[in-house]
Parts: sequence; C-alpha cells; structure tokens
Amino acid sequence: GGGGGVQGTVDKSSTDSSYVGSFGGTGTAGVVTVTYSGAQLATTGAGAHGIFAQYAGGEGNSGAVANTTVAVTATGSVSATGAGAHAIHVENMGDGGGHSTITIGEDADIRGGGGAIYDNALTGAGVYIHSGSNSTLTNAGTISAVSGVAIHSFGGGTLTLDNTGTITGDILGTYVTPDASATADASAAAVDARAPATIRVDNLAGGVVNAGEILDVARLRNWGQVYVGRQGTLSGTRITGNFLHNAGTLSFDVDMASVDTDLLRVDGRAELHGALEINVLQASEHPNGVQTLTIIEAAGGVDASDLELVPSVVARYQLAAASDTELTLSYEVDYANDTLLAALNGNQGGLTSYFNALYQQGELEDGLAQTLIEVASHEDYAVAMNGLSPELATSNGVARLYRTLRFADGLFSCPNEGQGNVWAEDGQCAYVTLGVNRFERDATGGASGFDQDGLRITAGGQMLLDNGLALGGALAYDSTSLTT
Repeated sequence: GGGGGVQGTVDKSSTDSSYVGSFGGTGTAGVVTVTYSGAQLATTGAGAHGIFAQYAGGEGNSGAVANTTVAVTATGSVSATGAGAHAIHVENMGDGGGHSTITIGEDADIRGGGGAIYDNALTGAGVYIHSGSNSTLTNAGTISAVSGVAIHSFGGGTLTLDNTGTITGDILGTYVTPDASATADASAAAVDARAPATIRVDNLAGGVVNAGEILDVARLRNWGQVYVGRQGTLSGTRITGNFLHNAGTLSFDVDMASVDTDLLRVDGRAELHGALEINVLQASEHPNGVQTLTIIEAAGGVDASDLELVPSVVARYQLAAASDTELTLSYEVDYANDTLLAALNGNQGGLTSYFNALYQQGELEDGLAQTLIEVASHEDYAVAMNGLSPELATSNGVARLYRTLRFADGLFSCPNEGQGNVWAEDGQCAYVTLGVNRFERDATGGASGFDQDGLRITAGGQMLLDNGLALGGALAYDSTSLTT
C-alpha cells in the first residue's frame, strides 16, 4: 500500500522518537487472502496474534481495488492466549479498501488472549476487526477469549455477523468501558458519547450467544439460544441497540436462595416473540412466599405479548409488565399446590406432599428441589414421582409374577402340535417355542397403571417313566419392557 512500519521502541515507556504508520505514503495495496485448515494453530506470547491479515492502502486510490480486500477462512482451531493477543486479527484500512470477510467453520475453536499488555492498549479478543469499510463474519464454530471479549470490531464500517455456532463473551464495537477512577457522571458521559454501534448480529437457528456483560450492537436478532450474563452465572448483559427475539430461547439464571436473577438491559427496544426459560442455580431452603424479580429493562420499551414462558408446575412462573420499559418474573415454590395434586394419583400426591413437608422444615435436598422445580408439565412430574417411589419396583414384581406363572403352567404338558415341537410321541416330547405376551393393568385412584410387553424363547422336554409318572424340564429366556 502506502508503505510504513515501526521506528523506535513501542511499549509502555515509548517516547516521541517512536513512530508507527505510513505517514501518508502513496501506493496500491493488494488483496489479502488467508485460509487455515490445520488441526490447531496456537500462540502463547503477549501480543502474539494467531492469524494476522492486513490491508493497508496508500493515498491516491479513488475506488476500491477489489470488492473484497481481506478474506480470512478458518476451518481449523486457532488459539492465541497471551495478553493482548487476538486469535484472528483483521486490518482493512486506507484508500482502495473493499469489504472484509471472515468465515469460521463448524469444527473451528477460535480463542483469543487475555487483558491488555499495558495501559490503554487493546484487550485480547477471539476475533478483532479494524475496518474502514463493511465487514461480514460468518461463524459456525466457537469464538471466545481469555479476556472475555469474543469479538471487537471498529473503524467506521458496519460488521454483519451471522452465527450458527457458539459465541461466548462480550461483543465490542465503539463501546467505551467506564473509567473506574472517574466520577460516575464522567464515566456515564464517556459511554453515552460513543459513536452509534455498527454491529448487526443475527443469531440463527442452532446458534448460541453466551452473552457477556456488553453486546455493543445496533441490533441483535435471535432465532437460536441466548444466555443472559453467561450460562450458569448470576450477572447481566447490556445490549446497546435493539433486541428482536424472534424465535428460539432466551435464558435467565435465577438464584431462589438469594432471590436474585440475571438482568437484561436494552438501550433500544425489546421485541420478544420466542421462548423464555429459567435455569435455577439454587433452590430456596425454606418457603419464602411470592417473589418478584425484574429480568428485562428496555429504554425503548418492551413488547412481550407473544413471549412464551417455559412453565414450572412447582414454581408456577408468571411474567408481568411492571411498566412499558420493564418486565418482571414472579414465582412461588410449592411442591404440593392444589393444581399439581389434582393432576396426580394418590401415591404420587402423597410422595410430593412428603417432599413439601421436608421443604417446610428446610430439609429438602437442594439437587432434588432444583430437579422438581424444572419439571414443566404435570405428566412429566407424575413420571418423576413414579421413578422416585417404590411403585415402579412393585409393578415390575407383579409383571414378573404373571410371567413366572405362565412359564410354570407350561411345564405340565407338551405343547400342542404346531406350537414349535421338535419331537413328540405318546406323551413324550422335545420342543423349542417362541412367544410374545402383553400384560395391562389399569390405573386406580391410588396406583399407576402399566403395560408390560414380553418376548419368550422356551426349550424343554418331557419323558414318561415306568411307574406312570412323567419327568419334564424347561429353560426360558425372557425380554420384557414395562411402561407406566
């Protein structure tokens, strides 16, 4: 391009004798194409990027030298875990620059490095894009970083991100992290003074966004899975633009012991049309009544009229609009609520009432409590009670008894002709038979019904003794399945 380079020492103690750049040189840069398909490309040093693709155009190019001037494709994994290192670093600046494209294959694991090497330097990222023109990032693999910054894109162009893989961490554009040493007013002013976000994200079906603290995007549209504040941790996420939850699932972690939840803050408008699910990190030890938590705040308004909440038959979740800009979640844990008991039989209801008594005393085991809270339907809850009670073993015992009686009954005579005889003569025989059976028991008010299907292969024989008695024996193989 226009030439350039580094003169002097560039580090935390750099002086005026250090220069970086082309200083307005003229020239035409060429197209940069990088394709990586190996098993693993790895660096560990500070500032040691994995893939470095740079277009640096000089002055004098009135138009783009090509439609795409930087193209990176990675179908293998790239790891750059040192401080300030990017797994994929794309630079597309200067006159004559066209689009930049990054494509990450489904088997590729892209992992960037840690924090900045020195003050005011860039933090390591999974994918770093500095482009004066528009860029596209198509991800089918995984993108993350030690620093927590999955993607960092700025420079004036718009980044369009299509995700069918997994992105874990922050997505940064022109967002400015508030200075911890500054006053609250100064920090807020620094954030609000940033340029409008230029990143547009489509999380498509099958895609997962395991969001960090900030998604600095003009728009996030979701058809896949979005975890607020990262999966399994109690925190929150800020979306600086609009959030359009068209389909798929939006997930929040809730700690019922501390009565706290993830919080999604949206600077723009939140349009919610898919599903919302609750992941319980910890159940409450004792009953604590109805609890209400704010889960979404959107400055431009919240529309949750078409939002489908994944239910809990124990916690009985409910969503409500506290205002035009705020959505709340309410719940009350009761393992023996009237609606649930009415859907169970006597044995199932008795068992869950026992669990509720333990809950009242603060003695219900936390893992079991969480498991039962996450059950979404009365039918599945009944199945869970059957699995936790001795009724399933009793049902198996009843079915086994009937199979044994049928087998014993067959020992008193040779099978009828055509039932698999190998040899038969005057009350003596040797035989092999194959049979199927089905045993059904209807449910009653106090017990579950069940269906038992079986396959039996029997081999045996009978011989007559001189005293008029008969001696016989048989072996059988049984394969059964029981459905409650």
